[in-house]
Amino acid sequence: MHRLNSKNITMKIFIFSLSISILLTTALVTISYYLTEDLTFDLVHDNSSKNIQAHGESVSHWIDKQITIMKTYASGPTLRSMDWNKIEPYLRNEALESQGLYNQFFLADPSGNYHTTGKRDAGSLNDRDYFHQVMDGKSVFTSPLVSKTLGHFTYIVAVPIWNEGQEIIGLLGASIDFSTLNSYINTFRVNHKSSYSYIIDKEGTVIAHPDTEYITKLNITIPSEVIPLEFSKNAWQIIQNSEGYIDYTFKDVKTYAYYKKIPYTDGWTLVTRIPFDYLYGPIKEKNMRLFIWGTLATMIIGFLSLFIGMLVSKPLVHLKRTAEENEALLEKTLRHDQYKTEFFSNISHELKTPLNIIFGNIQLMELMNTQKNHDQENFKCTKYLGVMKQNCYRLMRLIDNLIDITRIDAGYIKVNLENNNIVEIVEEITLSTVGYIENKGKVLEFDTDTEEKIMACDPDKIERIMLNLISNAVKFTNPGDLIQVRVADENDHVFIRVRDTGVGIPMEKQQQIFERFAQVESSLNKGHEGSGIGLSLVKSLVEMHGGTIHVESQVGQGTEFIVKLPVEQVPSDGNTSGNVVIATQSKVERIHIEFSDIYS
Repeated sequence: MHRLNSKNITMKIFIFSLSISILLTTALVTISYYLTEDLTFDLVHDNSSKNIQAHGESVSHWIDKQITIMKTYASGPTLRSMDWNKIEPYLRNEALESQGLYNQFFLADPSGNYHTTGKRDAGSLNDRDYFHQVMDGKSVFTSPLVSKTLGHFTYIVAVPIWNEGQEIIGLLGASIDFSTLNSYINTFRVNHKSSYSYIIDKEGTVIAHPDTEYITKLNITIPSEVIPLEFSKNAWQIIQNSEGYIDYTFKDVKTYAYYKKIPYTDGWTLVTRIPFDYLYGPIKEKNMRLFIWGTLATMIIGFLSLFIGMLVSKPLVHLKRTAEENEALLEKTLRHDQYKTEFFSNISHELKTPLNIIFGNIQLMELMNTQKNHDQENFKCTKYLGVMKQNCYRLMRLIDNLIDITRIDAGYIKVNLENNNIVEIVEEITLSTVGYIENKGKVLEFDTDTEEKIMACDPDKIERIMLNLISNAVKFTNPGDLIQVRVADENDHVFIRVRDTGVGIPMEKQQQIFERFAQVESSLNKGHEGSGIGLSLVKSLVEMHGGTIHVESQVGQGTEFIVKLPVEQVPSDGNTSGNVVIATQSKVERIHIEFSDIYS
């Protein structure tokens, strides 16, 4: 009887202990459930806030890039001439190359009279606020305005045109279609059918939205079928604060609206709508499974629940750290791109202005020099003027290359493909350099295995490629050396080979030469200088044609650059002859520029 009582007591103790263990396990799992749920949601919520901040900076960078591009256009000599007959073809071509970014360009004088590449000219811009801002020296990106020539809402980007005396002589502007900015901000939405991003101005009016019907017609402070009453009451937070979020319920759907003021705009704010279920649903589902399994588990599983919780939270903490690192990297990259774009925009303006002045004075001095007697002093002047002019061409080449590399990076240089005889183009460009090369005491040969090969190419870009490769061959050859240019037709591809018998390139340097700003060691280019941009630009232009370029070289035996272009044709209107005549004056000028860093 005593033993039976002992068993009963032991069983009761065991049951009691097991019950306590189960209760403790359940309590621990429940606590872990809520702690993990709250921690996970806080991390996701914090990550969403950080994302909207990065997206706001990204929109600001996009707007700044449009202004920088317009400044680059406005700094060119064509725009400064204010001659619409010259400017209109140039702007129409830029509008085509922008692939739909710009609806039209327009040019205005200081009185507000303007011309446009749109359908017609109309009146004056004097009634536009942005016109007066630009005349005060500001660059602007406006809220949606009704275009006078297009007749519908559009964004306007406008910058001043400065003359060489730093006086404003006009305005250059462009109309940007709604779809461009809308497509850009649409990438910020999350993967949920009810999620989208939009932009409001400082008054709360929608100025960018996936549904263009709402643009300029919807204000988030005014309740409507689209704007719930609860949201409109709290909309002042979005307008007055720089960043944050508000939550509201609309048609029984709880939603978060994350917002961020867009830097360098007139009070614009980016807003991203994210349904609560998108943030909370996956967390709740996963934690509920954890709770059910934990409740039914044994005491051992109960004791292990904290360890499991640690395993679950560890990747979440790592996710937060990764998000912070990615955010810092994104911010650094955006800032670097902005600095780089501003640098190249400024350098084109700051260098070309004094360069044009120097060019003008040299031409005047050359004219005066030709009117004097041909004495020793006159000979010296001619020599020194030649040196000055050559170095001006060197600067022009450097500036053109820097601007072109920047425009290629930004995607604003496109090849204008037309069906032409590639053999004739290469031969004409090559033969145009014969006189220059023979004056250097070197021999140039051109050879081809076919007289005609019609294919799609851009003659201007092909000229740039060939002059760069030929000038490169001249740099690294000695008097008496041979430079050969050959064209080979291999059915679906055309090979253009530029070979010389010069100093050659070391094996370890052969891939480096196509990298931007890279040069071979000074012992191989003695007497010649360069920026390290030329071959990088050539590679980009070749690849824009769908081709490739590589080099074969041995030190002391010479170098051969091999360009491989695909043979394709574009649809023709029937008027293409297959022959392209490049203006002699243009070729001479381009040779002077491309060969400017070669000295006797």
